[in-house]
Amino acid sequence: MQTGFVVWFTGLPASGKTTLAKAVEQELKNRGVPHVQRLDGDIVRQDLTRDLGFSKEDRDENIRRVSFVAALLAQNGVAALCAFVSPYREARKAARARAPRFVEVYCRCDLSTLIQRDPKGLYKKALAGEIKGFTGIDDPYEEPENPEVICDTARETVAESAAKVIRYLEEHGFIPARAPVVLAGAAATCQPQAADHGLIPPHGGRLVERVLPPKQAEAMRREAESLPRIKLPPYHLRELYCLATGVYSPLTGFMKERAYRSVVEAMRLPDATVWPLPIVLPVQDEVAESLRPGGMAALVGPDGAPLGIIEGMEFYQRDPGWEAEHVFGTQDPQHPGVARLLSEPATLVGGDVWLFSLPPQEFPDISLTPRDTRTAIAARGWRTVAAFQTRNPLHRAHEYLLRCALEVADGL
Repeated sequence: MQTGFVVWFTGLPASGKTTLAKAVEQELKNRGVPHVQRLDGDIVRQDLTRDLGFSKEDRDENIRRVSFVAALLAQNGVAALCAFVSPYREARKAARARAPRFVEVYCRCDLSTLIQRDPKGLYKKALAGEIKGFTGIDDPYEEPENPEVICDTARETVAESAAKVIRYLEEHGFIPARAPVVLAGAAATCQPQAADHGLIPPHGGRLVERVLPPKQAEAMRREAESLPRIKLPPYHLRELYCLATGVYSPLTGFMKERAYRSVVEAMRLPDATVWPLPIVLPVQDEVAESLRPGGMAALVGPDGAPLGIIEGMEFYQRDPGWEAEHVFGTQDPQHPGVARLLSEPATLVGGDVWLFSLPPQEFPDISLTPRDTRTAIAARGWRTVAAFQTRNPLHRAHEYLLRCALEVADGL
């Protein structure tokens, strides 16, 4: 069984590819991955491709040589981390074809941030016309359409972006998953509040939280003003809140096609986690035409106010009859689930979501997120907990069930 793999970091100059690759390299070594090799654009051009310039043909040849080396390393059990601008999709597609275990990481960053952090001042020179053929200014960068991981390096810390990559490698079997480290003493105060508290792990092994911190949310709200929009009806607005707060852990967004088909056909996510219902976002065709594969869109409420974003978008078609038969066991439109499915557009968009803020709660004292709930359970010292769901006022039969549950469980 092949244990090596290629992680390909692509993005505009100064987008943080090398910095992120170094962080991932260190984390892999910390985890005991035996063979890790980082290939970096500047270093490679000093030796392996020193005869090449920066024409499109030479850039493609640069990537061809590097991907050949990376694939050889992967075939021999090495984790090859490649950090290259690699501006052209066809060259990246050819690199992917060489290595069966290939992960594309798109380091996305806005131009103003790139100019600010550019260590060599090349952007300013290119904008002044002193440099010709500079990627992102007068030479194109073709954004990835369906990268495995998107890291927004202007908004995320290096640690956050590296954690994204590591998490993907864990979830898809490239590296073994590592149990979370429980910190104590002063170190614990530097970490986000742990959500495990000694409890069993959340479904899928981790608690997902996709609500942006206030400063990042404010910056993202401004960016969302220029993004195409997807208006969410009430049902899918609730789905967004469930995704963002971790109710749907381990999902990080609306399902892409691979996850959707796996769930409909086998009631499992691609990593074999049990999941009975597809969590999808239908859009009208005219809306889909305004969106770009791999890009971002603003998610807006019924009043048109931006509530969050969806990123790394992928588009695909559902077969309502096929889905209804597999999920509900019937195509009868009298079934409420089938009726809703048949009323929705057939075009679906998948992608990771971020929520700007949680909505106001009508009953804030008893409206708990999954993290709040786990904290409350741990604070009470409960080891066995019964949960009861109802959309109706409690009646005598409900009361009887709850009393019976409290006889065998610590809490309700």
